[in-house]
Amino acid sequence: MKYFVLLFAFCIVIHQGAMYGQAGVPKKISYQSALTVVVNAKTKTAKKGTYSMRFELYDDPAAGTLILTNDQTVTVGSKGVYTTTIGEDGSSQGKLDGSVFNRLLWLKITLLSGADTRVTYPYEVPGRVQLTSVPYALGPWASNETNVYYNGGNVGIGTSSPQRLLHVSGDQSFGVARFERASSSTNLLTLSLQLKGKTSGNMIDNYGTGIRFLIEDDASVENAIALIGASRDGADNSGALRFFTTIGGVTDNERMRITSEGRVAIGTTSPNTDSRTTISAASEDRALNLVGNTTVAGGNQATLRVENAGSSEIAASFNPDVYVFDDLSVGGTLSKGAGAFKIDHPLDPANKFLYHSFVESPDMMNMYNGNVLLDGGGQAIVELPAWFEALNKDFRYQLTAIGMPGPNLYISQKIQNNRFSIAGGSAGMEVSWQVTGIRHDAYANANRIPVEEDKPGHVRGHYLHPEEHGLPKDLKIDPERTGERKIQRTPSDADEDPTQSD
Repeated sequence: MKYFVLLFAFCIVIHQGAMYGQAGVPKKISYQSALTVVVNAKTKTAKKGTYSMRFELYDDPAAGTLILTNDQTVTVGSKGVYTTTIGEDGSSQGKLDGSVFNRLLWLKITLLSGADTRVTYPYEVPGRVQLTSVPYALGPWASNETNVYYNGGNVGIGTSSPQRLLHVSGDQSFGVARFERASSSTNLLTLSLQLKGKTSGNMIDNYGTGIRFLIEDDASVENAIALIGASRDGADNSGALRFFTTIGGVTDNERMRITSEGRVAIGTTSPNTDSRTTISAASEDRALNLVGNTTVAGGNQATLRVENAGSSEIAASFNPDVYVFDDLSVGGTLSKGAGAFKIDHPLDPANKFLYHSFVESPDMMNMYNGNVLLDGGGQAIVELPAWFEALNKDFRYQLTAIGMPGPNLYISQKIQNNRFSIAGGSAGMEVSWQVTGIRHDAYANANRIPVEEDKPGHVRGHYLHPEEHGLPKDLKIDPERTGERKIQRTPSDADEDPTQSD
């Protein structure tokens, strides 16, 4: 039997144009070798002439996956030397592009027909030839045995026309790129962005490093829509994180900034130095609009909760007015300059408001009243709620006769067991009564309101309402600067028996 063997692989050139995004690099392999034939156990040079040859590319020296099949018509010359191009000319099945060359590859050669009549066709040349690269195959890429780098043009992944130094294109559900930190150790970055060349000075007017968000329209025009930038915050190496939106694809407008001190500014580039978050709005806008949709079984969940974990007792301050459109619950003491209710006027609700002022007292006073008819003896017993004496002490009384004089009306029995008695009237007389009491429940005993209080030294000479006293507005007391503002229990209240009652 007669055999062909491959004497040597003279040169294998792997062109990886698709891998590097170079449109002019052909997607093919240039291959040159010499063909010999073994006749009666002796190696002979293959005869000159034309041969039909099949080249197959595998990822294993013996088995593996078939990547490419390419049939070529090859002319064998003197000493059996031939040259051909695999992957672009002839009849091919498979695809030869950059994705092929990320592994080791072997070439299998089969002779389908040819000029040498000493061989039986088809014939598979024994052994597969491993492909190796040459400088042209690496194209513009270079290596220093540690790093691989690229110094010219753009690199495309998933695109043959990259628009940036690195252009990644795809349609994956979880994004077209993934950056993963292989170690779970602390203080390791997953992605680092760096601006080179600016080592000193204030960069707050420059973006520094950042991420630009673009949208490409139907005409393939890139339109800028937003930007996240990091820049030096001052002359040292402190940094600020800045967020921009873009109007008309041209003008970047800073909407939020986080300073190196951790202060957040929204709607302004200058956060207040005494606040962690500053929100500024145009005159026609609300600075903050919170809409909650929380439901908790057996209770309520707040849309907004403000809590001061420090030593100050001020959690929030508002200037000027605050509107509450529904119920307001205050768990502590409400201190105010004045108080009133405001409603739509009962007689002209579409055009007028009606106000009434609160009834004030230096004491924590409750007021109760009612009407009662006297019996045949000119007397009556007024029953009060069961909690009355538990809540109140130091009672005061007023009686008014209705419909006829009652000069002899009097309280015949003060409040006891949650009732009091009236006497001295005429049979069937109607009497209007009023009783006031001073709270002595547990909370009231612990939080008596002082009638007079000296101003702390650091606010003396300043006023809650300076303009009403004909003084400049800058003498107004800022509630955040007044120190201890919580109303304290007076010493006399602490010594009182909370169950005492007249």
